[in-house]
Order: sequence, then structure tokens, then C-alpha cells
Amino acid sequence: MYVIAIVGPFMILPQVVEILVHKNIQGVSVATWFLFGVTAFFWFVYGILHKEKPIALASFLSIIFNFLVVIGVLINR
Repeated sequence: MYVIAIVGPFMILPQVVEILVHKNIQGVSVATWFLFGVTAFFWFVYGILHKEKPIALASFLSIIFNFLVVIGVLINR
């Protein structure tokens, strides 16, 4: 599960690169990515409270990548 917890959130990385490196924000919804980040936050809290390290790790990484997308879109508008 730790492999999945690390690999899963890294699937967001191509979107982050597209936004932060190539400055392409076409078709990216800030609201959607923000809500993904909020959802990941609640999963992170759940993982911590229930001592589920893979859930906490995956959620923490997802929070970082989701909000990088949001910040990138807001900067490049």
C-alpha cells in the first residue's frame, strides 16, 4: 500500500508541470482542484486519527500537488 500511496499522488505531477513549467492553464478548473485538496485534507486527518499511515501519506502528497495546481493557475491567470 505504501507504493500506491506514493505513486498515486504523483500522477498529478504532469498537471503540475504543465501549469508551472509550460504555463498552460487552459481547461483547468481552480474550484475542482481546490476541492480535491480539501477532500485530501479530510482523508489526511482520517489517516492520522485512525493511524493509517498509507492513507495519511497519500493524502498529504495529494494536498501538496492539488494546491500546487491551484496556486499555479492563480499565478498564471
